[in-house]
Amino acid sequence: MKRILFLTLFLFLNSYILRAECFDYRGEMSKIENYVTSGIKSLKKVRKTTKLEQAQQLIDKAALQFEEAMSASVLAREFAQECSCGQGYSSAIVIHNALNDLLMLCQKAADTGSLEVTKGVLKANETFTEQLLNAITESTSYCIE
Repeated sequence: MKRILFLTLFLFLNSYILRAECFDYRGEMSKIENYVTSGIKSLKKVRKTTKLEQAQQLIDKAALQFEEAMSASVLAREFAQECSCGQGYSSAIVIHNALNDLLMLCQKAADTGSLEVTKGVLKANETFTEQLLNAITESTSYCIE
C-alpha cells in the first residue's frame, strides 16, 4: 500500500514538474519575442537617422536585444527537451541560429562606414526579421500539454 501511495505521489509530482518546464519554455519564448520585437524597433529607427553614429548606436542597441534573445533561446531549448517537446526543441535551435545570423547582419550593417549602405543592408533584410518574428510567435504556442 505504501508503495502504491509513493508511486502515485511520484507520478503526480513528476507530471507537475514536466508541466512547469513546458510552461518555462513558453515563458522563454515570450521573452525572445519581446527582445526581438524591441530589437526590430531599434533597427527600424535607423531609417530616420541622419548620422552614421546615431545609426550605429541604434544597431548596437538592437544587437544587445538579439543577444538577450539568444540566451533565452538556449533556456527554451533546455526546457523543451526536459518536457519532451520535440517541436519546441527544434524550433528553439532554428531560432537560435537565426538570431545568430541577425547578429552578424547587425555587425555587417554597423561596419559599412556609410549611412546609406547601412540603411540599404537593413532594408534588404527586413523580410528576414519579420519572418523570424513570425516563427517566434508561432513557436510560443508549442509544448502545450
